[in-house]
Amino acid sequence: MNTTNTSTLDRSALMATYNRARSNAAAAAGIDRARTNRALGILQRGELEVSAGGSYARCRGSNGETYRVTTRECTCPDHQRRGVTCKHITAFMIHIRATEATPQPDPLTDNALADNISLLYGG
Repeated sequence: MNTTNTSTLDRSALMATYNRARSNAAAAAGIDRARTNRALGILQRGELEVSAGGSYARCRGSNGETYRVTTRECTCPDHQRRGVTCKHITAFMIHIRATEATPQPDPLTDNALADNISLLYGG
């Protein structure tokens, strides 16, 4: 029987391979790990205030500004200029998934109905 003793494997090479594979999988899935980590920090520091209906949130940004956040829109410069899913949107989505909250339509947001439908059907 041919076996490999794991104590003889180069741990740093193994970890490097593992991290490359994780990064490639995350990139293929459209996941920005750095942005996700910053979103988790927002949640840990309690910087996300979710509306009573759960359809939007207010989030304090790193520059001290407060941004209005939905599942698709944020008033922060990162989202406004680059159109990316910013750390604030990511934090709100993590909150929704973690609390299994279903946001109610927000009359102030044109996309509120589409936001809620996509949450319900995984879009």
